[in-house]
Amino acid sequence: MELVDRVLDASPTHFAVAVVGVELSDPPADRKGRIAFGTDPLCWLCGGDTEGRGWPQPAAIAPTFTQVDFAVVEDSGTVCRACAALTKAATFQEVVRARGMDVTLWTQAGWHCYSHLFVYPDVYECPKPSRVRELLLDPPDAPFLLCINATEPRRDCRRLPLLRVRSHHDETERQYLFT
Repeated sequence: MELVDRVLDASPTHFAVAVVGVELSDPPADRKGRIAFGTDPLCWLCGGDTEGRGWPQPAAIAPTFTQVDFAVVEDSGTVCRACAALTKAATFQEVVRARGMDVTLWTQAGWHCYSHLFVYPDVYECPKPSRVRELLLDPPDAPFLLCINATEPRRDCRRLPLLRVRSHHDETERQYLFT
């Protein structure tokens, strides 16, 4: 399977990591230098393939993580390397610095603090609410992933009755209620 096909068939997290070019890491080694990989084939958070190199959930997900309803495979105890990378504030800050983005950073600034637009193969931005509105009204050509931070003010978005998403697999459009 070609790289582009694997990226397009990937979970949203794997797609995002491919677009921004994050280097994936294995779980940290213990004091004796041994790496303990998770044992489940599917990621607890995104449902993607762990490729036998996933992180044990407690090593990847902080105990303060409260949005457990986001978990796709609730009975898995393993988190894929892509999700492990995207849960770390340091990874976000490295991407922002490497790309020279105009984004405010502080010690805990992470992926959860901003909205994100990922467009294959390498476009990434943290759109402000006015830009999110533009993207919803006129989305980029597929494949793309738009993640809207629910904690940002959504004055512009609340007036939109639905969201149309172009599938990267075919020319159909899907409609979702925007709440």
